[in-house]
Amino acid sequence: DPSTSKHGVFFNRGAAGSQAYAEKFGEFRKWHRVNKYGKPHWTSAINPLNIPDPAKKKEACAWLSRGLEEALLEFISEARDSSWQLRVTAYEFTHKEVIHAFAAAVERGVDVKIIHHVKGSHRPKTRYNEVVKDEDGKVVKEWVPDKTTSDAQRAIDAVGFQSLDHARIWHHDTFIQRHTSSIMHNKFIILLHDGKPVEVWTGSTNFTESAFYGQSNVGHIVRDEDVAQQYLTYWNKLALDPPGRSKRHSGSSHDEEDAVPMDEINEQLQPDPAGAPPHDTMAVFFSPRKTSDLLDWYADRMGDAADSVHFTAAFGVSQPLAHVLNQDGKPSPSHEVGVRRSPRIARRIKTKTDDKLLRYILLDSQPSEHSSEKSRASAEKKGRGNEYCDYFDFKKLKSNRIAYGAVLSGRMEEVEDGASSSEHSESLTGLSTFVDFFHT
Repeated sequence: DPSTSKHGVFFNRGAAGSQAYAEKFGEFRKWHRVNKYGKPHWTSAINPLNIPDPAKKKEACAWLSRGLEEALLEFISEARDSSWQLRVTAYEFTHKEVIHAFAAAVERGVDVKIIHHVKGSHRPKTRYNEVVKDEDGKVVKEWVPDKTTSDAQRAIDAVGFQSLDHARIWHHDTFIQRHTSSIMHNKFIILLHDGKPVEVWTGSTNFTESAFYGQSNVGHIVRDEDVAQQYLTYWNKLALDPPGRSKRHSGSSHDEEDAVPMDEINEQLQPDPAGAPPHDTMAVFFSPRKTSDLLDWYADRMGDAADSVHFTAAFGVSQPLAHVLNQDGKPSPSHEVGVRRSPRIARRIKTKTDDKLLRYILLDSQPSEHSSEKSRASAEKKGRGNEYCDYFDFKKLKSNRIAYGAVLSGRMEEVEDGASSSEHSESLTGLSTFVDFFHT
């Protein structure tokens, strides 16, 4: 039972582009001219938030969420009164229902603390379309938040409270800004009772409409005090806003007066493991890391698979994992004694064919051949061309079964002016701007 067992795992439907969604809600399809990656085209969308019929809108959102949103809201509501605390990290933070659930927790007396991404850049200040200069003629610059930051701040500011005291707590005591890393991509919640961590919500789900109703995502509740404590220890370090990575090319990794960076903290808290983990155990690892050794460890675990591998990769496949996927069959005994498959080690591993091993690989989109050629050329310039491999290499292997997000061909996702779509042409929700299909 995901509502009571040690692990509760929740997937949204992640099928916004399916025929089922089009059949159920296709009457609300709208056509839009969009410009993605510099390529203007027409595309259709069935945005559940724009459905005018309130009952149908609610039905569409519930169908797409498939219990993911509901499970998250239920998790937040477990913090019932002032004896409970919530410690949160948030990258994208715009989903109205989730934000209001945290605000309602504040009104119940729950101690809520949310670390969120705050980044931007300094740009010339303008007034009436003129660049502002100081009395010495120098251009005056102002800090401009990035879109993730500004969208989140608008959502935070939009919350209202019946009590002025609660409103002040929300705006002055709830949010902790994370400035010093390039992005803070965390999205987890720690539930504490009387100061003791008891459960964690984690997974791939950002707090956005796109995450619940668009992309495929997962939410994972871990009801384990030891795991919750490890997350809390990491959260407490993150709340101090240390730099993300160590300084490179210096005599020491950081100056004494500097805060210890997160990559050093993470490797202190969770050293890189050696060998396969014991059966029926849990291990927690956080990024960033000082080296890519942990990726090599994951590659080793993938290489140990005897029957099947089930792998999702929203943002591409790293070199250590690509090398494993480029091996047709089960690793030879030479691997079992510790041979590493890092691309930095110029060593080929001989394999034997094993028709029983199948690897199922799920990508967000079809990889670009042009990008592959550029990456391969870059590797060759560095003298590592023979070590480079990617999708266009491992897709040829019969042990790999690869799928990527797309609407079915012939369904008229992109049409010329005047073209018509079939009755049940597949459509996305239009809520995602970067990752359309698989974010897990």
